[in-house]
Amino acid sequence: MTWNEDSFNVILQMTKDNNQILCSLYSYETIFSQFINYLFVKRQENQECDILLEMAINLLACNLIKTPEDILMCLKHVDAKEDQIEFTKRIIRNNLISNDILISLARNADVFRRLPYDLSWVEVPILKYGMTILSLDMKELSIFQICPLLDNVEDKSIIEYLLGWAFEENKLNYNGITYFKNHFPKKYDVLTKLNCINKISDTTVL
Repeated sequence: MTWNEDSFNVILQMTKDNNQILCSLYSYETIFSQFINYLFVKRQENQECDILLEMAINLLACNLIKTPEDILMCLKHVDAKEDQIEFTKRIIRNNLISNDILISLARNADVFRRLPYDLSWVEVPILKYGMTILSLDMKELSIFQICPLLDNVEDKSIIEYLLGWAFEENKLNYNGITYFKNHFPKKYDVLTKLNCINKISDTTVL
């Protein structure tokens, strides 16, 4: 069977009657990705496509996506870059997505590099991973323990935030402190002065 617009219209009608059709369709990777592309292309002129796209994204986030590689599979036949970004953002920022998937993505450089990079979603897995590590009772952390994808993140403000937090909590190792001082000197100076003020305040109280 040739998967053209008529074929996808049939799937669209079937899905309207039974949204579990999407679960079955997901087993066929190429067809499913092509169908996601079809929904993106048609959603401006057909509200049903937009509604079904939202339904598909929620279903994927809640149940079907098990690994970061699954996100790539869904994007394989999504043609427009802006649609790829929109899909990735809506999956990553979905309240139903598992934290385990976000954390896994934050240490998977291969998948991360192949996803359509955009600040609208990139910070979510990076911050989720870093905040999880920093919440643990661990000291002497390296910068790559806090952010395994450090070299792949273009927006350094995300790195500055995580390393600043680690520095405040005295969780950075020597090399990490040196990196933080050299790359984010303003933030380092502010936090260092604040730390000195806090120590003076503590001494005064005593």
